[in-house]
Formats: sequence, C-alpha cells, structure tokens
Amino acid sequence: MNGNGGVKIDNLNYSVSLLIESNNKEKVYIKNYYKKVFEESIVLVKLKEDFFISNSEGYILEYFRKNIPDFSYINEYGETIENKLVKVIEYYEIFNDIKFTDFTDVFSRFIIADLDDTPEIILKKYFGL
Repeated sequence: MNGNGGVKIDNLNYSVSLLIESNNKEKVYIKNYYKKVFEESIVLVKLKEDFFISNSEGYILEYFRKNIPDFSYINEYGETIENKLVKVIEYYEIFNDIKFTDFTDVFSRFIIADLDDTPEIILKKYFGL
C-alpha cells in the first residue's frame, strides 16, 4: 500500500526549497561594507513519485540546475552579480489537484550574510542542516 488507497500515482506535485548564492567576482570587498547574499527560493514541480529517494543528492542538484540555470546581472553600482543554485534544501509533497507550470517560484527570501559565510554555514544557521 502506498498511502494513496492502493492507487499508484506516477507523478506527484512537490514544493522544493532551494538555496541560491550570489557572488560579486569583480571587486575586492571591504569586509565591513560588502555583504554576501543568499536566496531561499521555493518552486513547484511535478516529479515521479520516487524521484527524491531513487536519485543521489548530486543528481537531484544537477536536475534543478538544468531547469534553473545560473544567471548574472549588473547591479546599480555596475558590478556583475552571479547567481548559482547551490543546494536543494528540502521538499514536500503537495496536493495533486493544484494546477501550475513546473518551476513556478512561489516564495523567495533573501539572507544577508557575512562575506566569509559559505552555503554550509547558511544551511546550519537558518535551516538546521
């Protein structure tokens, strides 16, 4: 029995929390002035029922990177900011009767961090991982 009344469902709807890191590669930072920015983004996706348990963490990260590619932009100071998906934090199955386009972004929050903070530090500090 699979929790769906014995009915096998091929694809399920998931809410997936992602960590994106922003970097400014063009300048020497002044430690007390510049900060590093991380973003937690939650996206909706439809995936096979066993996607998260049947694939490695590396494969899952690469799958999301292919669908949410790195991007860069020039900020108001003329600096190029590069954004990269660094971690699939967690996922939750959600109702199957919700209609959406895959990789719809439904939530985002920015985490202002110290320059020497790594994704691992942010994951521990903000997500308990």
